[in-house]
Amino acid sequence: MVGAGVKRTYSSARKALRLAQTAATDEHLHEWRKQTKYFWHQVQILEPLWPGPLGELADECHKLADFLGDDHDLAVLRERAIEAREAFPTEASHKALLALIERCRAGLQDKALALGQRLYEEKPATFTARLGKYWRDWHHS
Repeated sequence: MVGAGVKRTYSSARKALRLAQTAATDEHLHEWRKQTKYFWHQVQILEPLWPGPLGELADECHKLADFLGDDHDLAVLRERAIEAREAFPTEASHKALLALIERCRAGLQDKALALGQRLYEEKPATFTARLGKYWRDWHHS
């Protein structure tokens, strides 16, 4: 059933958010991004049920996935910069790049956490009950 799948995905994304809030490790943030992308694609498919609100939800999920994706790209860049320490002309330039990456990541993570708290505020049962109502209204129109 569609509702059970959406509930499972929404719940997984919500749990991934909580893990990222507890410990914002690269792994937790990347898992949250993956779960958010799964949820985003499901919302896109369901958008015709109630185009305005579900379209807005899809857009917000996409924005969240982009914040988390940019953060992941910076995490990879940080690891590459650490591995290539000898390629930097000075220790100061190496440290400056790492500091800049961390500052950018902090901003992206702050934006992602704020948006994620809003997107995943509802309990899974409440969210899917609302989707069920959209489905019934759409199906009977």
